[in-house]
Amino acid sequence: EHPDAAEQAAEALLKLALIPPRNKTLHWRALVDCAAHLCDALRDRPVALERAAFARAIAARHAGDAGPLPWPSAALLAGLSPSRRMRCVAQGVQAAADAGHADVRARAAEALAVLDAQEGHTVEALELRGAVGRALAAVRAYPEARDTLQAAVEGWWALDAEVNASFALCELVRVCGLLDDRDGLDHALRRVRTYASDHPQETLALAFLRLAEGRALVHTGRPAEALAVLHPLDAQVLPAHLRAAALRWQANAHAALGAREAARALRESLATLPPMAAGAAASAAARAELPLASAVFHET
Repeated sequence: EHPDAAEQAAEALLKLALIPPRNKTLHWRALVDCAAHLCDALRDRPVALERAAFARAIAARHAGDAGPLPWPSAALLAGLSPSRRMRCVAQGVQAAADAGHADVRARAAEALAVLDAQEGHTVEALELRGAVGRALAAVRAYPEARDTLQAAVEGWWALDAEVNASFALCELVRVCGLLDDRDGLDHALRRVRTYASDHPQETLALAFLRLAEGRALVHTGRPAEALAVLHPLDAQVLPAHLRAAALRWQANAHAALGAREAARALRESLATLPPMAAGAAASAAARAELPLASAVFHET
């Protein structure tokens, strides 16, 4: 009945979906329902309708729905500020990678084209570059992923905002390990040390970084060093899936050292964890078509 008000509401909902409150109190299911009602009211206004539909799709993913996220159209992107444009594209890239879509590389190329039109480093540009790097890694385009992630990590440091670099840095460490890129890994680990020294309060991010370092050291033939990195995680209170991954990579390190009994004991200890956590690394192994002993546990 009030299309102009509905258009304004669609714009507000898209902003809320792209930039949710930091305290994470947003009720995503309510946002899905609200956006759905707006879609019904905006059927004669295609641009506003796409905004409402895109907001609904983002909220649905946060609410746990596994459905696809539509790629933002040129018309939608053209009507947005550069900041929101890059956030929309980042959502599309990450959703394509999470869903295992065959067009991830094409989406990544489109996202990089958006970035090429952006001068200098901004928070949104670096978030998008990190999302592209993680998406490329998800489809095993490891050299391209490494280069993209390195650019994201160095960009965060250039902005003096390296506290935001943990996602990209964690994936960069993992990818350098998979590529056996020891020079790249050593540089990334120097960034990890700086991050840990400057941001000791980021305990969960540091745990993920430690896990990434441990598995990269296993991949690059340094299992004893990996155990020294991974063992302190045992004393921390961690999410169950992170705990499961840490145990599995400790087992992998022991196996690489020839300590088969220690490796078997650690794998058996996974049975004491909640089934979903214990099965997370196994699911990752199945997706990657790798044996459990060499499975890569994704954290994105």
